[in-house]
Order: sequence, then C-alpha cells, then structure tokens
Amino acid sequence: MIYSTALHEATRCDSKEELETLVGGWLDEGKISMLVCYGKQSPFSDDLTMPNFIARKEQFEKELLWNKYCDYNLLNYANLGPKAEARGQGGVAIMVKPCELHNLDILMEEGNMSGVTRDNVIPVVMRCEGIYETERLNAYTADDAELVVQTKCLDCPEYEAAHGIEQVQKEQAERTDYIAYKKQLADDSEMDWASTLNKCLHCYACRNVCPSCYCTEGCPADEAATAHVTNALKMIKGIDSSRQVVYNLVRTWHIQARCSECQECERVCPVDIPIMALKSKLGREFDGEGSPGDVLGFLTRFTARILTDAKDGVDTRSGETGDGPDQGQ
Repeated sequence: MIYSTALHEATRCDSKEELETLVGGWLDEGKISMLVCYGKQSPFSDDLTMPNFIARKEQFEKELLWNKYCDYNLLNYANLGPKAEARGQGGVAIMVKPCELHNLDILMEEGNMSGVTRDNVIPVVMRCEGIYETERLNAYTADDAELVVQTKCLDCPEYEAAHGIEQVQKEQAERTDYIAYKKQLADDSEMDWASTLNKCLHCYACRNVCPSCYCTEGCPADEAATAHVTNALKMIKGIDSSRQVVYNLVRTWHIQARCSECQECERVCPVDIPIMALKSKLGREFDGEGSPGDVLGFLTRFTARILTDAKDGVDTRSGETGDGPDQGQ
C-alpha cells in the first residue's frame, strides 16, 4: 500500500459528528455544493454502505454513515468537483480514508488533465481503525459472516496506531489470505499469466472503479488504442494476441505510477484477476528490460513472452516445457 506523504496537511475528522459540524458550515458558506459520502446500501441493513451525495445539512441524520463497512474509494467521484466549480457552485467535499489520499495527490498533480484542484475538491480524512472485507456480504448474510479487515489494512500505519504493533503482527502471521497476497506480489513464478488474463470479461469494472482512470476520451486501454500492441505483436513476433491480455497489460501499465494500491479493481473484478500482482510484475520486469521511452517495445516483448509460453506448453509455474498439463506428474 502506498501511503500519502501529504496526510498531515489534510483536514481530519475523528467521528461522524465532527464531520457533520465541519461540512455543515461549508455548505452554509457556499464553499461546497455537495458532500460525497457513504450511505445505506439497503433499507434492510443499517451497516452496509454505498456511495451517497448530500447537498443539505438536513440529510446528515438519515443519509450519512461512517463505519467499518465503508469500503468504496469515493475519490472515483473527484470529477464532480471540477463540474460543480464550472457551474459556479463551489466545489465538493469527499470523505477519504487515509490510505486513499495518495489518489488525490496524483489527481491534483495532474490537474491540467483531471481538472481536480485544491479549490474544487476538499478531502476530509476520517479516522480509520480498519475496514471489513465485504465480498459476498449483503443485508441477509452480514449478521452471520466472520468479519475480518481487508488485507491492505494490515500494512496501514493508521491500523497499527489504533490496534498496536503486536496485534497487527499477530494478524499478519495468522491471516492466510494476507500471507498469500504478499507472496504473490513478490513472486509470481507459480502464476500462469496467459490463462489468468484470458479470463477477463471486458466488463471494464476495474477501469470504472479506479480513481486514477479519469480519461473521458482517448483511453489508452480502449480497443483502438491497444491495437498498437496487438499490431506490433502480429508484425514483429508473428503472434495473434488476445484482447484480454493486451487490455489488462496496457491498463495496468498506464496507471502504474498513479496507483495507491487501494485494491478497488480487485474487489470488483468478477473473475478475480490479481491486478496488484500484475502491477508488481510489470514494475519488476520493466526495471530490468527497458527505458521509459520504450513502453510499446516493452509491452510487446512482455506480451509475446507470456503468450508464447502458453502456446508452446511452457509450464509458467515451474518454468519447464511439457506436452500437456500432466507432464511430469
């Protein structure tokens, strides 16, 4: 997880009540036109959350939530700030978890493209003691589920400050999902990347949920843009590449430096593609293979390698060549 160095400069709130007082004053002053926040996901549950938008103080009591189920990265809605400013309505305030503030840093640094500035988007960083894993939770299962915090929380300084280093180290040692996740980030030798990426459904959920994917036109991961890589593979390597492989490589590479590892993309992926592990692999391999000016060349070589391995029967988990999946067993 990438932790923002500008955290100390942001407005912080320790509770929902403190947030209401602060943001209520901004609404009265006309400093903002809206609070992007968390609200109830369902009338049948008081805990599970979804993104919500509040324009009047009277909405706070019934429509504002802050709890351990607030998993969504609301900075995906940062583009509402420039839109409100353009209409002469001030900006917007957004509830932000400490681990997400890096996304806002990037959006503001690229303000000439994203439109996000310190005037039109005001982050309110909430005191966070950990957020629960919410996959497969709904109004009918939440009460009976075994609740655990997200794996990224176990690397968060805020979580450690709230629970103590001994408790965090204990959880890190006991959580098998955390151990597997960290191992996968560091070592992908057991991963069959061609098969894994070919599971992609092209639903674009990863792109749509990502705060760093703010392009409204000319997305580098669109089919027309990724054609550069597929054409290069065909002409130079003689390889027919799949849209799924090329899309995932191009999109992951494009957000490489912007990514805060909030893991929203992995959370919404319907086929469980390990995007953070792919990001880590791309970073490791590019560091030894190319220069910043040779992105197309690198992606072409990288894609050719994983597709050729799959086509020729290379077991990417062991690095050995065989005639089939049962070879050597």
